[in-house]
Amino acid sequence: MKQCSASCLVLAVAVGSLHAQGLQLPTAVVGPSLNFVQSSAWGPYPLHLPVGPVVFPVTWGGFFGLPALGISRTGNTLSLSESVFVAEAPSQAARATCNLVTTASMPLPARLAIEIAHSVVLGSAHSFAVSAVVDIGADSSLEFTSSYPTSPVAPRVALVDSHGTPIRWAEDAFASWGILSQFPTYICRLDLRFTAPVQEPAYGPVCAGELGCQLVPNASFARVLVASLPTDTTYAWLLGGDQQQNLQFPGFACPLLVDPLVVIAVPLVDGANGRKFVDFDAVFPPLPGQVWFAQCIATSGGTFVGTNGVRIQT
Repeated sequence: MKQCSASCLVLAVAVGSLHAQGLQLPTAVVGPSLNFVQSSAWGPYPLHLPVGPVVFPVTWGGFFGLPALGISRTGNTLSLSESVFVAEAPSQAARATCNLVTTASMPLPARLAIEIAHSVVLGSAHSFAVSAVVDIGADSSLEFTSSYPTSPVAPRVALVDSHGTPIRWAEDAFASWGILSQFPTYICRLDLRFTAPVQEPAYGPVCAGELGCQLVPNASFARVLVASLPTDTTYAWLLGGDQQQNLQFPGFACPLLVDPLVVIAVPLVDGANGRKFVDFDAVFPPLPGQVWFAQCIATSGGTFVGTNGVRIQT
């Protein structure tokens, strides 16, 4: 096949402009009955957090003996903290609980690294209990749990795309004490540290599928190819070659963007957002400076669908 002319690079504008947006982490408070601060010094009624999108930073409570609850973001680290400061009575009990859902998305599909950390500083509490959970996909299958003493820092991975992957994270802490204290009785903190991957540039139109290619640290010729495809996808293939194309075929919902030298049948995995994903570790020939092109095609809804292309330089 003849190599695509420079004019077809115009197709990169749509996908390339999306790529510049980077990692998105919108977060919301969910479940009104699961988000509150409460203290015996305040009375029998809990103070509930408003349900809905979080505008960072958020501080709730922290007065009249109520625990203080904070939600913050620093770079790509999200934090949930709960603390009780000064006892207002000789005998007191307090509880803080918060449930959040963060929808992680990337303009191009990616294998997203998440480091989960849970810490507790315990002061003068006579009785104390804390639990923290992280549920990637918000499907009730917990990827992280912690109590006191806390669990080690845990690395996890989520497949994400432009449609977003929900991640539920929550903390619940209770303490009681019988003496006055001028110091924090407990401080709990749950951190989600996201590391956005470095991705190769994309080209071509927006199609039913999406393809991303990310670099692998300390491996010049290794890449991770992640494709997001419609829910009813049944089969998928990765195409690779050293020339770019832009050919439209009857019955193919997206143009062929690669002059294929290699065609690989790849397995599908169920994504947490209902999409089908391809998650493929690739190793390219050890040719420094060589440029390669890749695309994913698949069968969906009785026809062929495709993705954008990616340009890979080793």
